[in-house]
Amino acid sequence: MKKACLFFIVVFFWQPAFSQIWKEKLNRVRESAAEKVNRKVNEKINEGVDKGVEAIEDLATGKKTKKRSQERQASGRNEAPDATVTRTEFEGRELLFQTSITTAAGKEKMEHILRETDGVSSVSIDSDTGIVYVTPSSGKDISAAVADTIKKNGYSVKAKNPKK
Repeated sequence: MKKACLFFIVVFFWQPAFSQIWKEKLNRVRESAAEKVNRKVNEKINEGVDKGVEAIEDLATGKKTKKRSQERQASGRNEAPDATVTRTEFEGRELLFQTSITTAAGKEKMEHILRETDGVSSVSIDSDTGIVYVTPSSGKDISAAVADTIKKNGYSVKAKNPKK
């Protein structure tokens, strides 16, 4: 009789303890799976955003950029691509400036400000290299005005010879 009572006591007390342990393990597995799913979703979102930004840049600047997904495929790897960007020449005279603009926020800010500058037809900034591409809307020289605008906004600037 004592053994039967002891058996029932052990079963009733141990069962909740084991079920709690299995619940905790199950929750850890669920959390791990949720993290993996969130990571994959974020990767897909970033790929979509990259494609959208590239398409908008192509339309806005009139330049062709080498797609990041094509760079990944060409290199045979799945991580982030090199900072090389293939560009075609603007029609007309293109002004080039080497700057200290290296962030996406700085790029967006300066592109917006430079587009508002008189005499500027189009602007593109490669934040990986800091090179600013500017096409004047008229034949007059606007390089001094562009350089002053960049300096006033806290970036270093040096004029470069345009590519022929």
